[in-house]
Amino acid sequence: MIKVGNHYQVIETKNIAYVYSKDKVSTVVSQQNRQHFTYDSLDQLEQVFDPNYFFRANRKFLIHISSIYKIHTFFKGRLQVHL
Repeated sequence: MIKVGNHYQVIETKNIAYVYSKDKVSTVVSQQNRQHFTYDSLDQLEQVFDPNYFFRANRKFLIHISSIYKIHTFFKGRLQVHL
């Protein structure tokens, strides 16, 4: 469940493709590309999501492993993740 405004919405974690944060708002994007906005931080969501299925790609993205299409090596030891 994520807090959306003054209520909570149930979203099955298997249906979440990724979560990103911008301007203190986190956007949960489903596998069907639906967006749900929440004021929960990525740190808060990361504590709730199962680490076997989600990983923190950087300070702005939390990604479901099943959403990854491919990963390329990038310059300076970085990785480029395609969803």
